[in-house]
Amino acid sequence: MKKKPILLLSLIIVLVLGMLASVLAFTSVANPLLASFGLRKVQVTPTIMPHPTATLTPSPPPSPSPTLEITPTVPSKQNAPAIQAEAAYLFEVNSGKALFQQKNDMPLPVASTTKMMTAVLALENGNPDQRITVPEAAIDHVQGTDASTAQLVAGDVLTLLDLLYGLMLPSGADAAYTIALVIGDGSVDTFIQMMNAKAQALGMTQTHFVDADGLTIEGDVSTSTADDLVTLARYAMTIPLFAEIAKSPAYEVQATSTNHRYTWPSRVTLLSSYEGLLGIKTGYTGRAGYCFVFAAVQDDHYIIGAILHDTSLSQRDIDATALLNWGFAKLKGTL
Repeated sequence: MKKKPILLLSLIIVLVLGMLASVLAFTSVANPLLASFGLRKVQVTPTIMPHPTATLTPSPPPSPSPTLEITPTVPSKQNAPAIQAEAAYLFEVNSGKALFQQKNDMPLPVASTTKMMTAVLALENGNPDQRITVPEAAIDHVQGTDASTAQLVAGDVLTLLDLLYGLMLPSGADAAYTIALVIGDGSVDTFIQMMNAKAQALGMTQTHFVDADGLTIEGDVSTSTADDLVTLARYAMTIPLFAEIAKSPAYEVQATSTNHRYTWPSRVTLLSSYEGLLGIKTGYTGRAGYCFVFAAVQDDHYIIGAILHDTSLSQRDIDATALLNWGFAKLKGTL
């Protein structure tokens, strides 16, 4: 009977020791304690579950930057005429498009095309009806030169409007000098300063005037570019009286008790032969060659152009005609 309690007690001790071993197996004191009971800690290596591989969708490539279409600053010369003038510029006013460019930003002597600025300042600073006495100085100014004149007579009393026609149509250097004296308050130098100030105000950055008529042939001369002259012409043609004078084929001043009779045909010979021509201004000196600033309208297309340093008077008209024909054909889509 005594063996059963002893056996029961032994079983209880074994169970307790087993439970104690399980607890201590995961503590820092497990090994020495288990060793004291002749037991060994079992090293458990944790199982590491692999991270699922992510399925990556590649980002779409960035959209390319749009290519900017740059409009060429120089217009196409496809089928453009070959001209003899050294420099030329053709501009369509209504669309604001340059049609033809050839050395259009090269400063060159501009001869009597200078008188366009003289006319603009006279119209903006004078009264067309004011009466002006032709000074002897104006006659002396052209004496002994090859300058074109209005054949003014000193002492004649003419209106400013008369003088403007004498300035623009026969390209009178004597008329230019007279106007410069009046508008410049008795000083041609003051008038020239006004000319250069107006040029700057209009954005004619490559223009420099030294006289009111373009007559100077030695030393510093009045210079501009085909581009600047077109700028000047575009502005001048917005002045109704300038436009009226520019397109006139002739002008006559009747003789009175205070003036002689004058008849002035225009030097713009194409006025009588080119359809839609609005005239404007020619010019010539040995240094400048033959120059021409012109304007014409056909089928609502309005072209202003300039040619500088052409080889002859006839070639000047040939080049202007060729450029206008080509420009209008290009605008009408008939090229």
